[in-house]
Amino acid sequence: MTNKATANTYKISILVSRDGFSFCGQNKKEELVLLEQKFFTEEKTSQNLLKSLQSFLEHTAPFSVDEVEEVRIIYTNQLFSVVPQKLFDEKNLTDYLKFNIKLLQTDFIAYDALSKTAANIVFVPYANINNYLFDTFGEFTYSHSIGILIESSLTTKPTKKTVFINFYKSFFEVCCIQEEKLLFCNSFAIETPEDFMYYLLFCFEQFELSQEETPVILSGSIEKDSENYKILSTYIRNIDFAETPEFKKAENAQLTARADYTNYLLLNSL
Repeated sequence: MTNKATANTYKISILVSRDGFSFCGQNKKEELVLLEQKFFTEEKTSQNLLKSLQSFLEHTAPFSVDEVEEVRIIYTNQLFSVVPQKLFDEKNLTDYLKFNIKLLQTDFIAYDALSKTAANIVFVPYANINNYLFDTFGEFTYSHSIGILIESSLTTKPTKKTVFINFYKSFFEVCCIQEEKLLFCNSFAIETPEDFMYYLLFCFEQFELSQEETPVILSGSIEKDSENYKILSTYIRNIDFAETPEFKKAENAQLTARADYTNYLLLNSL
């Protein structure tokens, strides 16, 4: 392999879901050099996900795998549970998931220890993708997207209860933050805008949030002209889009323009 101490080197983050990938990368100058999204027409199995990831890294990425110095993988699925630190024991990872999801005997279970709140994300990563990445890059880090949403939201330190929502094609993740406290978080599968609104209003009711005043911050796969946004604006008054971290600069103006709320989690993972 190339000597990474002297070659051009890159830091990359890859968000993996069954309906697509998102990729971003920085060079040694902390310039944004890669920001790509690849969506599938239907959800893929973990085997097909691996094939698509291999194809991108080996044939499409604007750098060779030998030039990659640091890799972070973000898994996004509903195979997770948030466990308060007081109740957490690394020996009981299976117990935290088995009542919420159907586990297979072959499933590997991991966890993220959150740094900004006393909680852990217990989740199921894709073992075949982990194995491929280790064989390709050596050591790398991986985590669950709900943890990045929580940590990114906590850094904003809102003085009043604020709801943060990150959208995917077939589900959304939501958390509520006040100052430096996580009040709740969850993930809901949706097929229609009405599904989305039902679950969100349920959260508002359960946690006594105001449809008129509680700020709702959006990120991910949602646009102002989308049906999800239209129904949201019918019931919720205080809506805004998430602000992404500022980079020194991007390699070109097109990259700069795309470094927006739609890639919020990915950019916050760098």
